[in-house]
Amino acid sequence: MDKYNLNEKSKIRSVFKIAGPITLGVGVILLIIAMVDFFGVFNGNGGFPTLFFLGFIGIPLIGIGAAMTQFAYMGKIARYTAGQMAPVAKDVTNYMLDGTKDSISGIVSSVANEIKAPSATPSKCPSCGETTNPGAVFCDHCGRPLFKVCPECNTKNNPDARFCQKCGKPMGIY
Repeated sequence: MDKYNLNEKSKIRSVFKIAGPITLGVGVILLIIAMVDFFGVFNGNGGFPTLFFLGFIGIPLIGIGAAMTQFAYMGKIARYTAGQMAPVAKDVTNYMLDGTKDSISGIVSSVANEIKAPSATPSKCPSCGETTNPGAVFCDHCGRPLFKVCPECNTKNNPDARFCQKCGKPMGIY
């Protein structure tokens, strides 16, 4: 915690906790004096307002005091906000995941199955182009083989493969 120099920031926060509200209070008092003086003219006192210029000093002091007070308590406000928002974000995330976990698990399992055992059976016959049935070894239309089996590792390969896609050995003749 010391690598972020939090002790020095703690001192600044302590100054802001005292100076911020004081500056804010002085600014509010000056603005009230200016407004009473300005609107007092319309109450029959006559003459021009003499202390109205204090409003031009009070308004910036209000802004500066409010900013200093905000900086003094910003960490506490942020921690409070995070404490209120985190459970809501967790609930929203769980709600969204609950509605999609079945479809996500289906996608993940199909991808995992494809990675574990990729299908060497083409969806179309490489010789005649007709659609083949899943799990078929020969084409229903032309009778040609849909894949070659490696004599070394028994992996299914494309029918025109010269070398095995898994072990790299020559395929030889069907």
